Order: sequence, then structure tokens, then C-alpha cells
Amino acid sequence: MIMKDVDIGMECSCMTEDTKTALLRILDYAKRQDEAALKKVEEKTITSPAITRESYLRALNDDIRIIDLVRSEIKAVKVCPRE
Repeated sequence: MIMKDVDIGMECSCMTEDTKTALLRILDYAKRQDEAALKKVEEKTITSPAITRESYLRALNDDIRIIDLVRSEIKAVKVCPRE
């Protein structure tokens, strides 16, 4: 869903290069955070299976915060007069 919004925005001639760069940075950050959260969950699963659910939920909450950040940034840069 988010990637679709970004792809559509990237194709719009109204979006400046600075805005595209900022969005790509945010998406790269989100991807790295997602990978780090997944790695933490995997490590915790190996060392202590009892806290896997708690770790997973914490990682999921981090993902939700990042997704909300990306969505707010996308909304902030939608300046296309066609919308």
C-alpha cells in the first residue's frame, strides 16, 4: 500500500527531486528498521522462546510507528493539483 502510494507520487511531475530524495531516505530507513526488528525477534527466539511473542509485538509496534511516519511524509508532499 505504502509503496504503491510512493510509486504513484514518484511518477508525478509535481514532485521535486528533493522530495523524492527525502521519501527514498525514509523508505530506506523503514526497511533497515524492519530488518533490524526481524533480526532481534529471530535472536530472541533462539535464546529464549518464552519471550518470542513479546519481542514480536514490540517489533510490530516499531513497524507501525515507521509506517505512520512514512504515511505522514507522503501526505505532506502530495501537492499535485490533479488530486
